[in-house]
Amino acid sequence: MKSITRIKYFNWLITLLLLIHADQLFSQFNNITSKHLTIDNGLSQSSANCITQDSIGFIWFGTQDGLNRYDGYNFKVFNHIIDDPTSISDNNILNLFVDRTGALWIATENSGLNKFNYDTETFTSFKHNPNNSKSISSDHVYSISEDQSGNLWIATSAGLNHLNRKDYSFSHFKHKDNYAGSLSCDTVICTFVDKNGNLWIGTENGMDLYDYKNKSFIHYKHDPNNLNSISSNKIISISQSKDGSVLIGTEDAGLDILNIKTNKFTHYRHSSENPMSLGSDSINVVYTDKDGIVWIGCVSSGLNEFNFQSGKFLHEVNENNNPNGINDTQILSAF
Repeated sequence: MKSITRIKYFNWLITLLLLIHADQLFSQFNNITSKHLTIDNGLSQSSANCITQDSIGFIWFGTQDGLNRYDGYNFKVFNHIIDDPTSISDNNILNLFVDRTGALWIATENSGLNKFNYDTETFTSFKHNPNNSKSISSDHVYSISEDQSGNLWIATSAGLNHLNRKDYSFSHFKHKDNYAGSLSCDTVICTFVDKNGNLWIGTENGMDLYDYKNKSFIHYKHDPNNLNSISSNKIISISQSKDGSVLIGTEDAGLDILNIKTNKFTHYRHSSENPMSLGSDSINVVYTDKDGIVWIGCVSSGLNEFNFQSGKFLHEVNENNNPNGINDTQILSAF
């Protein structure tokens, strides 16, 4: 299929969104060229929150005005239709995830979790029902992950959810004041499953590691009296480096790297006196590509590439006179 083949070999940059193709982005920002896709090309809205590629080869964009599917030439937009329960449940898309079976899952801001049905091009939605204890705990869904056993974990504004694939029921994990092993905070922003199968959870009050055996959580909290603790409790994005270290993007304190063996954190912050420092302490996304290169999307300073050996950052920022560069200073998503 020519259009799908075309998708696999290009880098697409959307106004507030980045798609990284590692084959062409080795370590030299000067070699980066990009193609801009905007509303003029059929994108439903220029502010795109998330991106993924499915098993067929389509690129999917989640925006604040619907779900967009791109075949390399044209967009097809899926919007919520009032009184049509088979349409997508909400137009504001926060996260997209393709599981190991090839199913596409969609996290929405106000109307729960959706699963795309490829045969009919319709959606099955999972919404919170206060009368059903096994429904999803909140309709505000931030992100979706899958562990090595094929379990789906859903981050919501009302705790962490586990989806039972057999009956599509949800188990809930929430914070309990009287239980130290409970979730750190009910506002769960992100989840990440590392190469060893560990489930990491980023919340508004620290990072957690799930203990599958005891069904409890190990906490990583900021301690102002401990320089080796995590630098902030507001965790936005989690990834993993090639050597197995856990990479944490925070809302207000830059990039942290957790050494699994020593259980200590190394901190990287922005410094106005160091042009090779992190571009901003406010991070939207941390992404490790298949070649092991770590990319950081910042709120106001574009794209950063991290060099592990030197501890330095290379920056790609918006340049009005460069038609082949990125076209905004804020990077929301990476793939």
